[in-house]
Amino acid sequence: MVNNSNYLETDKNLLEEALRKFILSRDLPMYKIMSYHMGWLDRNGDLEHSILPNRNIGNLLLKFSRCIDEDKIPPISLAVSTELLSNFLQIHEDVKYANTNRNNRESVWWIWGPAQAINTGDGVHAMARVAIFEQENFDKNNLSKNQILYALKILDECILSVCEGDYLENSFQERANVTVDEILRSVEKQSNLYGCTTALAGIGNITDKKNINTLKYTGIEIGKCLILNNDLKYFIDSKNNLINDTDLGKLQSKKKSIITSHAIENGTPSIRRKMGEIFMKRVLEDADLNEIKNIVEKTKSVEFAELYISDLKNELLKTIKNSFFENNQKKSISSLIENIN
Repeated sequence: MVNNSNYLETDKNLLEEALRKFILSRDLPMYKIMSYHMGWLDRNGDLEHSILPNRNIGNLLLKFSRCIDEDKIPPISLAVSTELLSNFLQIHEDVKYANTNRNNRESVWWIWGPAQAINTGDGVHAMARVAIFEQENFDKNNLSKNQILYALKILDECILSVCEGDYLENSFQERANVTVDEILRSVEKQSNLYGCTTALAGIGNITDKKNINTLKYTGIEIGKCLILNNDLKYFIDSKNNLINDTDLGKLQSKKKSIITSHAIENGTPSIRRKMGEIFMKRVLEDADLNEIKNIVEKTKSVEFAELYISDLKNELLKTIKNSFFENNQKKSISSLIENIN
């Protein structure tokens, strides 16, 4: 079981150092925009000593790598790749939802405009792939050519799936009668970012592709729990302080969730009519969001979502218990799952 916090802290530092070197070594102004988004530079391109955002995706890969082999240094190149993939999606998401802030600073598109933001995001996506090809700059234990190709396949399938999920989410924006099943289909596709991450965590140590698929499935289920939990924050008073500008922007842009879909599916005709009226508006205001919050209390939709997430976690724990992992690996991975909130 991974019980040495020094491992995790050292790995996080290696990831941050590798990300900085990979991007800051390039001199075109576009890379300064990337570096601004990553939190290292200010909008003028000068070094900034600010609180860096959490590298949740890259660090998930590092943690899973340690769960698989605690004593082996994780593949930093793959952690860089997946973290860049996550940031590519963030930059595009800010354009999509017109988010003016990201990580307590003005977003890239708000400063440089949507065209440069989209171009910068695409550049980050390309660099996520380049990081795998340039693994010798990051890692001592290099992947074989076949492993590199397999890693790229996993990476590209992930992006395609996330794009499919975003397409579905976009199509829900102007509809009120989105079903719970439709929401879950979109969430599962978007959760492939996590599935890609956990699959790549094992690619240097595990040769059986069935076992890699088990890792991918584990990541997808973890991603589903995290995404669904994130949707709960607005509707639980004790978690309201966790809502950031990005989350609020999504709500104002009429983002649907299993909570709102459950309320429509299980509400009275008057509730369904009221929800329809709210979601027909172009942009939701605070009063509209509060009205939705009142409605989902009546339909007990938050309780439904919490139970669904709990069942997901329990089923995933059963899968891990019956998987190919050794007992110490099962304990480490199960601990990660149990701490999802």
